[in-house]
This record gives sequence, structure tokens and C-alpha cells, in this order.
Amino acid sequence: MLWKFIAVAAIIVAIIIGVGVIFYMKPYISSTTNTPLVPTIRTNVSNISGYVIVFCAGSLYIPLQELKEVFEEKFPGVEVVIEPSGSVMAVRKVVELNRRCDVIALADYRLIPKYMMPNYAKWYVAFATNEIVLCYTNKSKYADKINADNWYEILLRPDVRYGFSNPNDDPCGYRALTVLGLASLLYGENILDKLVLSRTNIKAKEVDGELHIYVPSELEVYSENPVIRSKSVDLIALLEAGALDYAFEYRSVAV
Repeated sequence: MLWKFIAVAAIIVAIIIGVGVIFYMKPYISSTTNTPLVPTIRTNVSNISGYVIVFCAGSLYIPLQELKEVFEEKFPGVEVVIEPSGSVMAVRKVVELNRRCDVIALADYRLIPKYMMPNYAKWYVAFATNEIVLCYTNKSKYADKINADNWYEILLRPDVRYGFSNPNDDPCGYRALTVLGLASLLYGENILDKLVLSRTNIKAKEVDGELHIYVPSELEVYSENPVIRSKSVDLIALLEAGALDYAFEYRSVAV
């Protein structure tokens, strides 16, 4: 499969996405100090055994699988179990469903201090950045015509199918909406309205010079577009099968 992509977000504005990782901590009573706690490092690891449970963003699944192999080779008594989902859903597993994990790796580090600290996490570290791109293949309609200047015009063609992940579950989804909102301002076209607002129950309004986008918890789509899945990597199979022409993805997934 020949993968192609257009760095849409980079063209519109420098959108740099922080990727965060934290270690799951048992809920505790908040103290008066905000000083991050440094984890205890064991020096005698020869007899370590058991499981390491990892909740992760779908876009981080492949690199974490590679780390899993290295880790398990070094610690043969330990099995790393990785469970991918949208980043928001990963947080909900811990905060709302009371599921335990040892590590949680997200595609939006801001979810950690906002929803998990101080009751579920004591510290986190941002370790990578990414970009939003418009991903397509040689099977996609108008693949030979799309470029950095006309991409939104291609998406508006009636025979083209495009998609993004559910903003309620996955940061890639709400970043796709951000890209379309910025594109509307840049090109002076109602791109967000034509591609999303008129086709779903997602709403947007300008407040004090800022564009506010509202995504209902029960997301509804009124037409064939946009195609929405829980996490962005779920759209890859549709692209490969030719059932979808274009999808908003992270650059790390597209390359």
C-alpha cells in the first residue's frame, strides 16, 4: 500500500502536539505540596516477575509494542500487556471505571493534570511531539490532484469520503476539528461548517474572538460524511480497503 499525506496542520499553523506518559498511582488524599514525586527505582531486578498493564493511545501502540519486546527480553519474568484506545477513553478507564494500570501513555498530556491529578497520578513527563496530517492512499479519489492548497476543496466533492476519530474519545478527533476551524479562518471559507457542522450535531460559535467547538456526548452524523471511529488508527483499515478516501491522522501513524 502506497501511503501519502499532506501536512495540513503544519500548513495552517504550527500545531505541535505534546505526548505524555504517566504512571498510574493508587488514589490518595491531596496534600498541600505540588512537588512531583520521584518513583523508587529498584536496584535488584533479577527476580522481578508479573504483569505490567499499559493503557495507551492507539497512535502509540506500535512504538510501545517495540518497547515491550525490549523490556520483556531484559526482564523475562515480566509480561507487558498493552491495551490501546483513544486517549480520553484511556483516562476514563481509570477515573470512571476504576480499572488499574501501571502505565498510561496518552496523545494529549494535558489530560493528565486536568483529569488524573492528584487523585490518580502524582507525576508525568512529556516525551514526544507530533503533527496532524491528512492521510490518503493511491486508491483515494483525486489522489493525483490533491495538494496543500486545494485539500479542503477535494474533501467537499460529493463522491469523496473522509473521516476523523471521535473527539469524545480521542485527541486526534478534536485536533482535526481544530485544524478545520483554523482552515476556515485562513482560507476565508466556511470549511468547518461545510465538512462537519452541517453534517453532525457538533456545534461551534465565536466567543470574544475565539472559536468554541462543542461536541455532544452522544455524537450524531446525518450523512455519509464524516466517517467517525473511536480512535484515529481505526480509520487506517478503511483507507487500506478503499472504503475511505481521506482521514485526519497523526504524522507518526502516516509515515
